Amino acid sequence: KKILGNKKIELIVGGPPCQGFSIFGKRRFVNTKNFDPKTDKRNNLVFTFWKYVKMLQPNWVIMENVGGFPSLENGYFLRKIVTYLPTIGYKNFDYRILNAADYGVPQKRKRFILIANKTGNIIPWPKPKFFLNPKEWQKPYRTVGEVITNLALKKSHKIYQNHEPMTHSKEISDRYSYVEEGKKMDLTRLPKKLRYAKYTGKPIKNFSHVYRRLSRHEPSITLVPGHNAFPIHPWLNRLITAREAARIQTFPDNLILKGSSKDQCIQVGNAFPCLLAELIGSTINKTVKNNWTKNNVS
Repeated sequence: KKILGNKKIELIVGGPPCQGFSIFGKRRFVNTKNFDPKTDKRNNLVFTFWKYVKMLQPNWVIMENVGGFPSLENGYFLRKIVTYLPTIGYKNFDYRILNAADYGVPQKRKRFILIANKTGNIIPWPKPKFFLNPKEWQKPYRTVGEVITNLALKKSHKIYQNHEPMTHSKEISDRYSYVEEGKKMDLTRLPKKLRYAKYTGKPIKNFSHVYRRLSRHEPSITLVPGHNAFPIHPWLNRLITAREAARIQTFPDNLILKGSSKDQCIQVGNAFPCLLAELIGSTINKTVKNNWTKNNVS
C-alpha cells in the first residue's frame, strides 16, 4: 500500500488456488481419507485474497472459483466470505454460477463468480447468448469442431506453437481408437489385451475425465489441469494438445505458453476462459460509465 500511495485502485480480480475445492482433487476422498477442506492451505488463500481487498479497498472486486465452491463444507467458506464483506465496506455484492458455454465458449465449464463494489452501482451480469436447446432466434452452443478443426492436419504442428501432440505408445493409441466420439471408454468394447496395463498387468481404470473423447458437434467437457488429464481428440487417436485446449478456453493463438508440455497443460487447464472474462469486464465497464444504480438502469 505504501508503494501505491494515494492512488485509488479501481478493480481487483482474483482466482485463489482452488485445487482443494475441486472434485478432481482431495474432495473426492473426503469420506474415505478424513480429508478436511478447512485444513488445506490452498483453501486459506481465499481468505488471504479478501485480506488484500480489505487493505487496498478497490472500488470493484471479482473473485472466481470452481463451481463446487458454494457447497464445500456445507457452505462454510461462502458463509465466511459473505459475512466478512460488509465488515470491510462491501455491503453491495452478488454471486452466481456461470456456465462458460452460455457465453460463446466451446466448453461446458461452470465457475463461481462473486462481484462486489463500494460505488453504489448495481452488480451487473452478462446475459447468456448461446443455448443448449436454442429457440429459432437463439444461437446454439459453440462446438469443439468450430475451434480446433484446422489444427488436425500434421502441417499445423509447425505453424502453431504449443501444438506438439504427446507421443503415445501403440497400445495407448489402440485403446483410444475404441472410444466413440463424445463418449467415455466402454471397457467391455476393448480386446482383452488392451484391458490390462502393460507394465503392472492390472485392469485399467476409467476415471471421469480420462479416456473420454470429445465430440466435434458439442462443446468440450470441462478441461482439468494435468499432463494426461486432457480428453481425446474428436477423431484422432491422441489427446488434445495445449494449443487445442487453449482454443477451447478461447485464448488467442498469439498467446504463447511457456515451460514444459506438462506446465503448458496445467496453465491451460487451470485458466479462466478469456471470452467470459472479457464479457464480465465489459459489463462492469458499461455499468461504471453509465453509472447504473437501482434507480438508474438501462
